[in-house]
Amino acid sequence: MQYKAYKDGIRLSRLGMGVMRLPIENQDDFRINYEGAKAVIDDCMKKGINYYDTAYIYHGGNSEKFLGQALAEYPRDSFYVADKFNLQADPDFRAQFAEQLRRLKMEYIDFYLLHGIQDNICLCELWLLQEALSPGI
Repeated sequence: MQYKAYKDGIRLSRLGMGVMRLPIENQDDFRINYEGAKAVIDDCMKKGINYYDTAYIYHGGNSEKFLGQALAEYPRDSFYVADKFNLQADPDFRAQFAEQLRRLKMEYIDFYLLHGIQDNICLCELWLLQEALSPGI
């Protein structure tokens, strides 16, 4: 696996794994086939992929839960997780962030991305988000 090193010590695999479309059961997007999806994550880890991307909405919120379970057996410092903030959902971004941490069963998210930005988004909301999350939650 090839990696990109950054000044702050982060070393990301050049190939990441998105968990938006995992194997499912009975054609139900909310029901992840745990064994099949876990095999994919294990294979990724075995091959050195250390960047995983999820979002609050993937598989009806079950993607975050699955990813947390699938990565639980690996040391937390052996992978990076990117998750997304839904600007159109709950205006209480601290509650949304806390819920995402709960689903992931993790103490922190490495990369937090803005998701679903619309033309009508107020830039002041983005500044409030930055202000709220900068000290950590």
